[in-house]
Amino acid sequence: MTKTKRKFNANYKLHICELIRKQGPTITQVCIDNSLGQSTVHLWLNQYDAELQGKAGIGLPITPD
Repeated sequence: MTKTKRKFNANYKLHICELIRKQGPTITQVCIDNSLGQSTVHLWLNQYDAELQGKAGIGLPITPD
């Protein structure tokens, strides 16, 4: 059986990142609640933090503008 790669839009990634950074649940809990892999969420958070600091993240931007 073949696994299909799930794709998430920028709004969903932004929602997850802001949830963790602003509301404070653990990454583990957010991953469990949303059926996400921890490595995926860590990548999103690294990109989110870089974009907030004005640096170019890897891939498509998460934050608007």
